[in-house]
Amino acid sequence: MTENGNGSESQNQSQNQSQNQSQNQSQNQSQNQSQNQSQNQSQNQSQNHNQSRVHDGEGRGTKLAKAEAETKPGWSRRRLLASIGAAGATIAAAGLLGRSDVAYGNSHSVTDSVYEINGRRRVPDLLSMNLLVAVTIAELRAMTSPEPDVVYYVSDSGKEGHFHYDPADSATPDNTGTVIVSSSGARLKRILEVGTVNVAWFGAAGDGTTDDAPAIQAALDAIPPGGGTLLVPPTGSFYALASQGLSIENRNHLAICSSGATLKFKDGTPDIKNRDMKQSNILLKNCRHIRLEGLILHGNVSGRVANSGSESFHSCLSIIKCEDVRISHCTFTEGMTDGIYIGGIYSGPASTGTAAVSKHISIDFCIVSLCRRNNISIVAADGVTVSNCLISEAGKIQGTAPRAGIDVEPNKGWYGTSKNIVLQNNTVEYSEGTYGVTVGGSGNENVVIDGNRITGNKTGLNFNNNADAPDNRNVQVINNTFTRNITGMRMVSKNVDTICGNLFADNESVGLVLFHKTDGLKIISNKFSRNASYGISGGYPSANTENNVISVIISENEFQDNASEATAASGGASVRLYMRDSSSKVIFNNNVQFNSEDALYKMKGVWVDQDCIARANGNTAWNLYDNNKPHERFAGAGNYSADAAVPEL
Repeated sequence: MTENGNGSESQNQSQNQSQNQSQNQSQNQSQNQSQNQSQNQSQNQSQNHNQSRVHDGEGRGTKLAKAEAETKPGWSRRRLLASIGAAGATIAAAGLLGRSDVAYGNSHSVTDSVYEINGRRRVPDLLSMNLLVAVTIAELRAMTSPEPDVVYYVSDSGKEGHFHYDPADSATPDNTGTVIVSSSGARLKRILEVGTVNVAWFGAAGDGTTDDAPAIQAALDAIPPGGGTLLVPPTGSFYALASQGLSIENRNHLAICSSGATLKFKDGTPDIKNRDMKQSNILLKNCRHIRLEGLILHGNVSGRVANSGSESFHSCLSIIKCEDVRISHCTFTEGMTDGIYIGGIYSGPASTGTAAVSKHISIDFCIVSLCRRNNISIVAADGVTVSNCLISEAGKIQGTAPRAGIDVEPNKGWYGTSKNIVLQNNTVEYSEGTYGVTVGGSGNENVVIDGNRITGNKTGLNFNNNADAPDNRNVQVINNTFTRNITGMRMVSKNVDTICGNLFADNESVGLVLFHKTDGLKIISNKFSRNASYGISGGYPSANTENNVISVIISENEFQDNASEATAASGGASVRLYMRDSSSKVIFNNNVQFNSEDALYKMKGVWVDQDCIARANGNTAWNLYDNNKPHERFAGAGNYSADAAVPEL
């Protein structure tokens, strides 16, 4: 019994041990599987996270990892280089040279995830294959037998980059930037990242002394035919232009980008008059899809002698027959003719010839100042928008007429060459000529002047076409502020359709002047305040009334304190109109006219010089020069003059 019992216990212990071992093994396997799965998931998540961080199309890190993972016996160096691309080559070069500044990131950045993924260092594997060789430009030129399967990393300051030998090319000239010709005639070519070219590669110094024009032109010419980007890094001085300006002709899809680099003509550079415009800082001719960003173009009119008597036709930026040009955050100053000139190419004589105009030009968030003729000239264009710009002091240095902030003026006889022009949210100030903004020439179509601040000019805004030109069509002047000019706005003939929502304030003479056969003009919802003589003045006293006002609608405006000491004897007026004849028409409805309680000089109400078809309805007035005459020679109803003997008129 005892033996049997002991045997049973031994058997049970053996079974228990076996069961425990089996359970432990099962638990361990389960734990191991769980740990492995967790580790795999963590690794996969880490890989996915790293891949996500470097993803850009096929990200730099992904390309490098893919290249290393797929490398196996039988892969050539050329195939490997092709698989990693220029970005991977840059990363590899950084490891080769021990240069952290070449990498695409800092600590805990994209570069870190490329350099070490899942504990594996990628770059040493590439370096051990001797794919990259550090050299200088001089060493490249001295080479007699470059290797086609090696990437040469140039370490010259400002010219860093990767080159490869092209054995199939024996003709391309050395341009110092993207093509180096060795002593044996081998062509070593820079590996470009999406067609981006840096002017420093070509020897542009930006020291204010070296003539950088040839180097920058060479950089432009090196951009691939399909397009690309020219980088102009800022320096402590400026890129000097002396022997030439920069010409870009018959090119598409180009961007010229900087963060404040200055391209400036050197002191004493001759200002030679000709119409090829190639002494402009930049000439764009017959180009499409062009971008300029962050540049400062300086014509240096203060340091040069301007062509005597008239303009030389060389501007900071000349745009001739171009399409889709976008200019942003640039400065144009001291142009020898204009800051920006926009024109076309003409064929045949005026009136019967043809003009190929520039189209779809955008100038946004720019500064344009101190240019000799005009800050901006729009001469032959279909679709120009100038917005959010500061445009100041045109013609102040060696000025020549017309010295306007913006001049929209198609050439004489070239009808229909200016249309779809928008000037929006700009400040136009202190022009030395007669006008801050002028729209005229041979006629314009579809013009919007919207939301601008026009101040400190003789006349803020002018519309006056050539005598033989047709009137403008579809012109709107809306939401602008005209202040501290002599005259806020001047319109000759029937060149504006609607004037709406504007503020005319503190101008030294008149807020709005109307000359020469005004007909059908609508003046709606504006405010005329503290203009010294009149809010609105139309026509002029003359024995010949033929050119005076034919018809005008003035509705829902506010007139306040439009009088001064100079007009106190005669009394300034809210509106003064000289009419053509008794059949002329003026509608004055729903307006408000008043003087402030503390006004020293009081304005009169609206008046016309002769009996005509003049109607006033729904107007309100108080504290006028003569409260009994808020609208002299008008008939109508529903008017109220608070201080009149008979308020209800």
